[in-house]
Amino acid sequence: MRLFILAILLFLSGVTLAQKRDTLSYNKQRPLTWDDFAIAPDLANDSLKAFLSVTILMRNVKVNVWMGYGTYEAHAFAYRNFSWVKEGSQDSSTLRHQQYAFALTELVAKKLEKDVSDALINLRWENKVNKIFSNYVRFSSQCLYAYRRETENGQNAPKQAEWEAMIDRSEIKLEIENSRK
Repeated sequence: MRLFILAILLFLSGVTLAQKRDTLSYNKQRPLTWDDFAIAPDLANDSLKAFLSVTILMRNVKVNVWMGYGTYEAHAFAYRNFSWVKEGSQDSSTLRHQQYAFALTELVAKKLEKDVSDALINLRWENKVNKIFSNYVRFSSQCLYAYRRETENGQNAPKQAEWEAMIDRSEIKLEIENSRK
């Protein structure tokens, strides 16, 4: 009986591990694929071929015990369950556009990570860190909006190439407001 229960528990844990997680952390070595998107069946009137739901998340990874300030890590995350592609719209240029949207969000996250860690903010002033984070979340949305608008969601090839080059050079066209106010 114990062996049977143990076998069932092992089977269930294996099934759980085999399921896809909803969130994907940005990984340059593992670009997005169409398997990372859900099919959107009821979006016939929407002009978008695909949409990637992304955000940035930040966490404290180290505390300087003598000075009281923290070192932070920030990354871009995509949500599979809120990212979609229209059936029949799975072409390489649309996928490339979504991959660069993810890379742009990671670029903003790295800028956030550097800004917060370089600021040497004492952890007692958590509201200051939260304000900087909120500004970067807003900035990330502004960058994605500009990217999607200017490239016409990847349909304007010259603008798409311009944004790709800028992202590859780790440059951001827009500038964030002074986040330390």
